[in-house]
Amino acid sequence: MFIFNPNCLIQSAYFKPAGLGDQKVEWSVELPREGKYEVFFYYSELFNFMMSSKAQEFYYSVFDGEKEHEVVAIVNKDDMGWVSLGVFDFKKNAKVTLSDKARKDTTTEGGFSERQGLVADAVKWVKK
Repeated sequence: MFIFNPNCLIQSAYFKPAGLGDQKVEWSVELPREGKYEVFFYYSELFNFMMSSKAQEFYYSVFDGEKEHEVVAIVNKDDMGWVSLGVFDFKKNAKVTLSDKARKDTTTEGGFSERQGLVADAVKWVKK
């Protein structure tokens, strides 16, 4: 679990092959004020190196302080940088969780099975 501290910047990322959805990475933060925030995750060049032409599916959960919101982010090879998970109405405590669940279709055009890789890199909340 990673706990966000605005006075401390940790530059790190974690990579693993996608699995069954039983492992998770979590980012938690106490926001400066309640309200609407857009949540983003960082889709890095490491994904581009690993990917085939098939879109990737990332299974996120966004906790707004009261309720969990399940979000499936479908990302193509050219979608580098910050990718939005949506806008949510947050209380002060917020959390984003990435599951290691693999995308539904792992078969390539040639009929081979292709495992998806996951990178837990960065998440940010942007006040709206």
